[in-house]
Amino acid sequence: MVTDSQQYYSRNEVAQNYDSERFLAPGGQMFDLFEKSVVLSYLPQSPKGVKVLDAGAGSGRFTIEIAKKGFDVVSCDYSEAMLGIIRSKITALNLTKRVLLSKQDITQMTFEDNEFDYICSLRVMVNLDTVENEVKALNELIRVCRPGGKVVVEFVNSLSIAGIGPRKESMVSMSTVKNIISKIPNAELEAAFGRRIISQTAFEKSPEFMLNTLDVIDSGLSKLFPLLCVRTYYVIKKQ
Repeated sequence: MVTDSQQYYSRNEVAQNYDSERFLAPGGQMFDLFEKSVVLSYLPQSPKGVKVLDAGAGSGRFTIEIAKKGFDVVSCDYSEAMLGIIRSKITALNLTKRVLLSKQDITQMTFEDNEFDYICSLRVMVNLDTVENEVKALNELIRVCRPGGKVVVEFVNSLSIAGIGPRKESMVSMSTVKNIISKIPNAELEAAFGRRIISQTAFEKSPEFMLNTLDVIDSGLSKLFPLLCVRTYYVIKKQ
């Protein structure tokens, strides 16, 4: 069954405007750099013999940064339109030999068991629309990860300001995510943290000269109150 979000992100105009609507303004650029730092910081030290999966790659933000570091990346997404955006980017950057594009439904991927050494999946789970789909996706990510490999995944927190008023069922609390992970065979939670207690809208509306100060405040609050962060991140090691 195709979800509403899958239909939405399959539209060409949505794919074409994805980056500009989220990461063009200084506040968006700042958070883009933060998320890229999360993904890159857990990569294996050497790219030799390593196979990486960017699951739900969107516009290829992480795929490109990983490939630039010499890793071979399988970049998968449900949206052909998004894969087209990635194809254009990697062609322009001469990274086509490092990146393999694959259309996949993250809840039922066609990859082999234990195929990847490192997997990242950010800005994906909330767009699966239901907790049931999120559970399926997490199980799939662990299935295709090799023993000893790591999965870095992100959720939108139902207990944050994002959960005020009408919200998606797929917004879930940190405790709920930890409980889901604890029930997945061979999955060991290595780290869990959050970011953005202050709303992203505040960053987008604030003058550029205030952004660094706002970010420092948000970073401190996020460390003190991770259960209230809008976006929560989990590093899972496969046993």
